[in-house]
Amino acid sequence: MGGARASGDSVVGMRWGRGPRTVRQCRRVVTCGLLVAFLAPAGPAFAQDDHPDGGERIADPVDEAVRDATPGELRRRRAEVAERLEEAGSAAELARRTESEAARALAELDAALVVAQEAVASSALEVEEANAAVDVAEARSAKADRRARQAEEDLGNAAVDMFINPPQAASVQAALSGTIEQEMASTGLLVGRAESRRVLSLRRDRARAAATRAERAAQKAARDADTARAAAERAASELSAQLELRSEELRRIREDLALLEAEVADLELTDLVLETRLALDGLSQSGSVAAVRGPDGKWVTVTDGLPTRADMVQIGDTGVWVHNLVAANVTAMFLEALSDGVVLAGSAHRDSTRQIQLRASHCGTSYEALFLVPASSCSPPTARPGQSMHERGLAIDFTEGGRVLSRSSASFVWLSENAADFGFFNLPSEAWHWSVNGR
Repeated sequence: MGGARASGDSVVGMRWGRGPRTVRQCRRVVTCGLLVAFLAPAGPAFAQDDHPDGGERIADPVDEAVRDATPGELRRRRAEVAERLEEAGSAAELARRTESEAARALAELDAALVVAQEAVASSALEVEEANAAVDVAEARSAKADRRARQAEEDLGNAAVDMFINPPQAASVQAALSGTIEQEMASTGLLVGRAESRRVLSLRRDRARAAATRAERAAQKAARDADTARAAAERAASELSAQLELRSEELRRIREDLALLEAEVADLELTDLVLETRLALDGLSQSGSVAAVRGPDGKWVTVTDGLPTRADMVQIGDTGVWVHNLVAANVTAMFLEALSDGVVLAGSAHRDSTRQIQLRASHCGTSYEALFLVPASSCSPPTARPGQSMHERGLAIDFTEGGRVLSRSSASFVWLSENAADFGFFNLPSEAWHWSVNGR
């Protein structure tokens, strides 16, 4: 906003833009308002006769120790906050690095677990294939057994045949006494029958050996596959357990990190509030307006150290211009009131020339009336030039329907219940006058 009209969405004729640094650094505008209210500058107590704007100053509803803290105490508190902030920031940075490393390790474990689970699935498939191979080997072994039994049966039949149908002695004798050809034929018959028995015996032994080898190989493959699957399952189980532990560790790290980051944010906000409090203290007590005689003998006012219009921020499209230190809170207060159906309006900053004009109207035009008599001597009471919170943009005179507030006004009722949350307090003698310190 920076002193110009704000741009943004229209809300009942008022446009709201981004607030100054105090609100941009807060997580919520109202939070800043609450803390600035808690640390709002109090200033010294005034009796009705010597209060700059007249009347008694209402007691601030804030903690006495904080409210009455001197600038030196506030600076010491800021130093403490800075030390804590450095420690918390370092711890948070370490936690962020730890969280990053833990997250990376967790991702690696997760990837390893995926590989291990794939290995389990692969080994389970290998077990299935090995068991299928065992089934095949058993089938082959059964077939070999059948062949062996058939061979044994064939051998038995051959033996029975030779027993039942032995070569006739006469035929043998004839063969032996016959020609060479007959003798060779008889001998071949005997040899042939013997060879047949030998071949059948070999076939039986080979079938049994092949079946045994196939069955043993299949069983070994099944055992190896089972062993591999068990190893893969153990590896996956161990990785899963590690992953669970690391996940819990990462969760705790992230919880600690969240707490540290919240602490850092709170400390930063506290530091900002203390900084603002110091600035408001200094602003509310600094600056002056004096009168000196000019070369022509006339009184000339000299303003020193008071803020100017350039330091003010307009609240939406209202006629309220306040110091940029409180613009965020005032913006939040106007919006909050609007959400409750109350449209706040009025005027805030006025320069010293306007303050002198008011003194002339309310107190008189003499030097004493303008610059010396207390506010309570004027009607209505009017602060001396240089002492009004309006000159600093830290006070607002609220109006409703074009008239200053009374205690029965809806705006006064709302402000009485809510303004302190935003760091503004009423001057009891003037229902319309609200400032950061009740002055």
